[in-house]
Amino acid sequence: MKYLMKIVLIVVLFASFFNSYSQQTFTAVTSQVGISVLSDNMGQDCAWADIDNDGDLDLALSYSFPALFEIYRNDDGMYTDITASSGLSTIAASSILWAEITSDDFTDLLTASNAYKNNGDGTFTPLGQVSGHTSSLADFDMDGNVDILDISPPSIQYGNGDGTFGNTYSFIASNIMSSVCFDFDNDGNIDILLGSLQSSETKLFKNNGDGSFADVTFGSGISFSYDVYGISAGDINNDGLMDVYAALHKGQISSPGNALLKNNGDGTFTDITNPSGAIGQPSSRTASFADYDNDGWLDILVDDHYKGNFLYHNNGDETFTEVAEQLNIRDAHPTIGIGGDYFGTSWGDYNNDGTIDFFGSGHWSFQKLFENQACPNNFLILTLIGTETNRDALGVMVKVKVGENEISQTIIVGDGGNNFNSLPLEFGLHQNTVIDYVEIHWLNSPVQTITNIATNSFITVVEGDPVNVNEINTNTFSCYPNPSSDNLSVTFNNQNKSNLSIELLDIEGRQIAKFNVSSVESEKGIFNINLDDYNLNPGIYLLKDDSGKTIKIIKK
Repeated sequence: MKYLMKIVLIVVLFASFFNSYSQQTFTAVTSQVGISVLSDNMGQDCAWADIDNDGDLDLALSYSFPALFEIYRNDDGMYTDITASSGLSTIAASSILWAEITSDDFTDLLTASNAYKNNGDGTFTPLGQVSGHTSSLADFDMDGNVDILDISPPSIQYGNGDGTFGNTYSFIASNIMSSVCFDFDNDGNIDILLGSLQSSETKLFKNNGDGSFADVTFGSGISFSYDVYGISAGDINNDGLMDVYAALHKGQISSPGNALLKNNGDGTFTDITNPSGAIGQPSSRTASFADYDNDGWLDILVDDHYKGNFLYHNNGDETFTEVAEQLNIRDAHPTIGIGGDYFGTSWGDYNNDGTIDFFGSGHWSFQKLFENQACPNNFLILTLIGTETNRDALGVMVKVKVGENEISQTIIVGDGGNNFNSLPLEFGLHQNTVIDYVEIHWLNSPVQTITNIATNSFITVVEGDPVNVNEINTNTFSCYPNPSSDNLSVTFNNQNKSNLSIELLDIEGRQIAKFNVSSVESEKGIFNINLDDYNLNPGIYLLKDDSGKTIKIIKK
C-alpha cells in the first residue's frame, strides 16, 4: 500500500509540474523581429550585447561557409541590420565575445583573434590581432582590466585597459577545444578549466592570486572520457559553489555521454550525471546554464549534432527533467532527423519582458531566435557596472535571497563552446513577491548588500556609486514607458503625495534636473517628464525621490 501511495504521489507531482508550466513555450521569431538569415550559409556563433547603452540587447552573428559577420541594433524589440555602417562588414568571427577593454563606457568586440573598439555611435575601429584564439575573458590579476584566455596556445594575455594586451602567462596543456573561467574554490580568484579534444588533457588550473597558477586536475574529480566540445559552470543547487557541465562529443554512437559535476566545496567534484538525469546525447557541441522558467534554479541547455536541443529543467533537488519537446525548442531537422546542431548559443532577454530568450547559431537551423513566452514566475534583472572591479563585472558573484532559497549566479564570458550569454544577470524568483536581499561580491570592493528591492524590477548597481542603492524600493513610484524615447510618466504609489520632488540623475549620480511636483499633479499621482528637453544621449539614467529611493530609466 505504501508503494502504491508513493507511485501515486510521484505521478501527481509530475503532472503538477507540467500543468504549472504547460502554457510556457518558446516560439521562433527570427524573421518577425527583423533578423534576416542567410539560408545558404552555415551559422557559426552569436552573442548579445548592449552596444549603444540604450538598455536593450543588440546582436552579433557570424557564419562559417563563407565566413561572414553581421550586427543588428535592437530598437525596442525590433532589429535593424547595421553591418554596413558599423565598419565590421568585412570581418570573420569563428567566435564572438563582448567586454569593455578600452576604459570607456561602451562594450568592445573580440573575435577569435582580433579586437574592435566600440566608438559609441554604432561604428567600430580595428585594434588588431590580440590572440591566437580568444576563448574566454576574465580579470585574472584583478587590476580592473579584462584579460584574454587564449587557447592557441593555452595562455593568458593580460589587458592594459587601452585595447592592448601585454604580459603573457603560458599553460602546459594541449589540444584545447573549450574553456570556462570561474572561482571554483571561492577564494576570490578566477580559476581556469580547459576542455581538451583528448580526455587526458582536460586541465583545472587554480589561480594562486600571486600571478601564478597551479595544475590541480589530479584528485579533483575533473575527468572526461571523450572530446570536450563545450564546458560551462553554474550553481545548480544554490549552495554558493559553481558546478560544471561538459558537452562531450563521442561521434555517431548510441550511448549518452555528457557530464554534470557537483562542486563539493573542498576542491573536488563528484560526477552526478546519471542520478541527475541530465545525461545529454552522444554528439554534443554546446552547453549552457539559464533559468528559463524563473523558478530560481539554473536549468541546462545542451545541443546534439544529430538529435537537436535538450533542455533539462532543474527540479531543485539535483535532478533534472528533459522538456525541450514540450517547450518547442528541440529544433530537429524536419526531414532527416538531424538537429539544429548549434556551434554557438546565447541566452538574453531581448525584449525586456523579464524572461530569458535563446539564440542558436549552427549547421541546419543557421541562425534562430526563440522567444520565451508565458513564463509563470517573477524575476529580477541586475546590471552591474564596475569601477574598481572591471567595468563589466566579469567574475562577480551575486546572491539573491528569496524565501528559503539563496540563488547565486556569476558573470562569465566565454563558456560552453562558443557561448556568450548577456551580461545582465537574470534571476528567477518563482512566486516570491519579496526579495530579502541582494548580495554583490565585487572583485575589488567589499561585499555590497542591497535590500528593499521589488520583484519584477530592472536594477543597475554601480560599484561605489554615490546614489544610495540601499534605499531602492520600486514600490513607492514607477515609470512608464521604460525604456522611453521622449515622454515619461511617473506614478506615485502609496505615499504622502504632498511637497514631492524628483531628481533626474546620470548613472554616476550627478543631477541633470530637479522637478517640484505641483499639488494638482500630486493629487492625481502622476507626473510627466519630457526627456527630450534635456538633450540626453541614449543610455541609462536614474530618477530619485525625496526619500532617496532610486530607479533606473532608459533613454532610447
